[in-house]
Amino acid sequence: MINNNDLYWLAGIIDGEGCLIFGKRNGIHRTCNDGKGQFSFITRIQVGNTDMEMIKRISEIFYDLGVKFYYGLHNPHKRFPNAKRYLTINVEGYRSTKKILNAIIDKLWSGQKVKEAKIMLEYIKYRLALVQERGQNGCLMAKQSEENFLNNDIRMVMEFKKARQYQVPPPTTKRKASIPLSW
Repeated sequence: MINNNDLYWLAGIIDGEGCLIFGKRNGIHRTCNDGKGQFSFITRIQVGNTDMEMIKRISEIFYDLGVKFYYGLHNPHKRFPNAKRYLTINVEGYRSTKKILNAIIDKLWSGQKVKEAKIMLEYIKYRLALVQERGQNGCLMAKQSEENFLNNDIRMVMEFKKARQYQVPPPTTKRKASIPLSW
């Protein structure tokens, strides 16, 4: 059983250190009767850090939530000899990212991450409904329908990209030491 403190902690880590990502997927795993893949995007939540205790704690919470995850080891570029290696912990796929986002969305603080999370959840809901409606292989029968779905995917990803842009451009802020930031 996951306690609320763990979920608030996870939300804070994802809010500050995490990244919500839409990756282009060309339907390699789902082929239609004509042998062609279906265009869509995969959802991913990623947190990277040099603090292995933090990554370990995230993995424990992900495990307790029952989501699938994997790790990535990242080596710094040779141009940065003092940079450290770091690990990422990644969750991909509609069901796993949905489970995490539903657990933390009301605990996120930054307006930008909340917008990103809401758009990603909307996209996941839309894609899961399509799978349920069309069966597991998710093939589109009519060419016109395929264009509509593609346009909807692209529209939602563009909304997501817009949400990722600066809400307030840093150069427009008023910065004075020991005074709260304003704009």
